[in-house]
Amino acid sequence: MFAYFKQVMEEKLAILQLETVPAESATSMNISKKFLGVLQLSFEVKYMDEDTKLAKKRNKIKALQERMNVLYHNVDVLKDQNFDDRVALATAYYNIGLEYVTSTDIDDLETALHCLSSCLELLKGKMFDRRAILTSIGALNELHSLSEKFEKKKDNEFLNTAMLLYHTYTNKDNYPDPIHVANLVGIKEKESNPKIILNNLHHTTLQDLGRQYLTRSQDKREFVIYTHLLLNDRLIDLIYGHTKYDDKCFDIALTLFDLSRYFLANDLFTEAKSRIAIGDYVIDRFVENLSAEKKASLNLNKSFNNAFAVSARSWGFYGVSLLRFWMKKFSQNREKSSEIQDEMSKLETKSKESNLMISDLLEKKLEHITKITETCILNLADAKSVFVKTLRELETAKEYFTADTDIENYAKITLKISDTCKYLAGFEEQRDKQIKLHKRRVECLEDARKKFRTTIENDRELQIYKRI
Repeated sequence: MFAYFKQVMEEKLAILQLETVPAESATSMNISKKFLGVLQLSFEVKYMDEDTKLAKKRNKIKALQERMNVLYHNVDVLKDQNFDDRVALATAYYNIGLEYVTSTDIDDLETALHCLSSCLELLKGKMFDRRAILTSIGALNELHSLSEKFEKKKDNEFLNTAMLLYHTYTNKDNYPDPIHVANLVGIKEKESNPKIILNNLHHTTLQDLGRQYLTRSQDKREFVIYTHLLLNDRLIDLIYGHTKYDDKCFDIALTLFDLSRYFLANDLFTEAKSRIAIGDYVIDRFVENLSAEKKASLNLNKSFNNAFAVSARSWGFYGVSLLRFWMKKFSQNREKSSEIQDEMSKLETKSKESNLMISDLLEKKLEHITKITETCILNLADAKSVFVKTLRELETAKEYFTADTDIENYAKITLKISDTCKYLAGFEEQRDKQIKLHKRRVECLEDARKKFRTTIENDRELQIYKRI
């Protein structure tokens, strides 16, 4: 996923670097003297020499904040008074917020929160303005990082808003150049091209959203929709031959596999299956286009081997989720087949309403590469069929994600194998067969436990070890 975002952003960057950036006129903004003064001072603080004593720097910031607060309380955001002044003051608050946002001190973090919140309050209702877009997205990204430090649970809002701002602003061919306020006041920053700055800010947004998504996928609908749109355009280019199938295809496939997590977390099995199958299709087409010589040495291609293993893992996780979902329904509704049928209807409706299905363009092409075709399980025979396919995929993935090379993935896959046996046992009615499956789980987990190092190196490994 991250590699794909990087790929998209780098391609965009290459285009932007070829564009001629017109110099922004000093008259583009009309900032009054008081507001211009605090803006310039905020940049002085931002770029103060590193050897300046912290106490001296903080004293200067404190004096500046007092001036800024006076101006802030005299600004009526509801009245559209000089917006240029509001942008200047918002940028000053943003600059000061950046000074505190990396701190670990709680008082500093509270100051950063105040500054960044004040920044957005000043820009409220006009974040899409080309004078405000860069500062708005930058502040939203930083507020997200603060929310993580304060361990706030509802931390989707800032990044989702930043993503929406970027998408709305750039979703036209000739979107206006953002105004980079630093350029207007004669400050030379490392990057001065406003469109490149916007691109970089958006990349930060996507990276943070991606990290959030991989940790907790279930409530990331907006992110999934946006990523879906990015992928859909690329897939259409591939299918119609506008783009060749090269090594970059692996990043697309891996992103599709990652997107299946959201659908599995929300019991949307048709969409999850579709994403994984399309990922496989992209890999298959890449292989088809290789020369005979390259096909012969494909097992040496690290990207291919990784994508192949992640595909197997994704199918395995799909099968486990399917077994879990229907085992619960089966347990609740034994001998109530009509209720099971009702549940199927609800799922189909939910799937259609999700509005995230890939185009029918690929539907027929996916039939021969879909590893697990089922989206529902109505009886023990169905469960056994999914069980066999799921174990096959998980064992395939485990051949790549070994205990020596990737203990975390190895352990996760082992836990899924254990879960697969557990959920099949839920369909079994014969006690001896249930016991046999649970014994198989114990053996599987015991074997994995022995593979862990004597000294566990990080908290993540420790958590997985405890689960095993």
